[in-house]
Amino acid sequence: MKKQHPSVGRGEYNTYPGCGSDIPGHWYSLSTEPNPYWENYYATQPEIRAYWEEIYQTHDLASRTVFNTRVKLVEWDEEDDVHNL
Repeated sequence: MKKQHPSVGRGEYNTYPGCGSDIPGHWYSLSTEPNPYWENYYATQPEIRAYWEEIYQTHDLASRTVFNTRVKLVEWDEEDDVHNL
């Protein structure tokens, strides 16, 4: 869930020189989408952003993303195993 666009996390705002992670880059990878090719041990902001943009595009998440929307209620549907917003 994200209130504002773009949809790739805080990385789009933190673009100052030298911006990057303070933990090894592999921790930014999803277990289902590992990235063994980080250019740097501590991934830079452009690397992290590129990784998440690739996932966003690959899985066509734009078609399921709604921006500028407030969530007022989330309910768990046990029968269907989904959250309803």
